[in-house]
Amino acid sequence: MNSYIETAINLGVDMISFDFRISYNSWTNYEARVKSLLGIYDNLVIAVNSGRISMDRIKEAVTRILLVKLRNNILKDKEVKS
Repeated sequence: MNSYIETAINLGVDMISFDFRISYNSWTNYEARVKSLLGIYDNLVIAVNSGRISMDRIKEAVTRILLVKLRNNILKDKEVKS
């Protein structure tokens, strides 16, 4: 994984966004971007499994993201499981 993503997550970044614009004539570009995103996901899983990113850090990020969604009525209370 790119170490800057791992470092960012460990420093408190909860979400990572990527430019994923798709042009009509660019399926090769689309496939490359999907492959890149899947690679980042796979490497994040490896980083968590190896302990380089703690599961507590992941839980903290998910909790904050869900709380923001709840406060902004993006997620309804009944959709959140305890």
